[in-house]
Amino acid sequence: MRNQLHRLIWIVRRPLKLRPRSVTEELWRLRWLRRVPAREAGTLPWRGATLHFSDGRPVWEQLNDIFVGRVYDFASAAAAPRILDCGAHVGVAVLRLRELYPSARITAFEADPAIAELLRRNLTAVGDASTEVIAAAAWTADTTVAFRKTGSDNGYIDAAASNVISARDLAAFCREPVDLLKLDIEGAEERVIEHLHACHVLQRVRRLVCEWHQWTPAAPRLHAALETLVDAGFVYRLAAAGCLGETSAPVFPALAWPGNQMMLYAWQPSACPT
Repeated sequence: MRNQLHRLIWIVRRPLKLRPRSVTEELWRLRWLRRVPAREAGTLPWRGATLHFSDGRPVWEQLNDIFVGRVYDFASAAAAPRILDCGAHVGVAVLRLRELYPSARITAFEADPAIAELLRRNLTAVGDASTEVIAAAAWTADTTVAFRKTGSDNGYIDAAASNVISARDLAAFCREPVDLLKLDIEGAEERVIEHLHACHVLQRVRRLVCEWHQWTPAAPRLHAALETLVDAGFVYRLAAAGCLGETSAPVFPALAWPGNQMMLYAWQPSACPT
């Protein structure tokens, strides 16, 4: 009943061009993004700026998760926390983190060159000249990798792909303490976490938020990543786990489809004292 009342109020307010009174109302006004045809680029209004997107539904979901669900929010005593956003897409997480910490030192990695350009345009649109944008995959070496472009937020490293992109060694960016490491790198998470540990820099990460993916039918590797995090001194929690299969099928055949996605939160106890 309360939600219905809110929607009635929002319906009345919108033609009057009144500013949204909550982020929930902002997202309600942008619900049309969910109906944009897949991988159709466009623009959307956001807090006085015009933002560019490559795919409507994913950007709406990101706005909802990040600004309403606050999946990347964290508390830090540092006025200018060091943040690495790996898999920045068009910049929604950067916008939220910059809102929380205006002086934050943010480096944003985006592997798809076309989407990295949208990221730059969006940061310019909101007046963010401080965030460092790196149009490359966050990886285990400074090199090039084959990359499967999708035109959306789920492009991934794939040895069979024809596109070749730049990649950067993430360990080089973790030589100083990192207050937040966001990993949304579409299946490369374990390789990168293991690499950071092998380079003795994983323990310099104070907080990790990882969107864990598995797109292949190979043996699951989540347990190995969790063991690595524990070995580096982290406490972890798993949240919002999901299986990407045919949900109308019987349970086990559906789960056999190689798609796992979940949110992994890990932190050093000294960063989040109880």
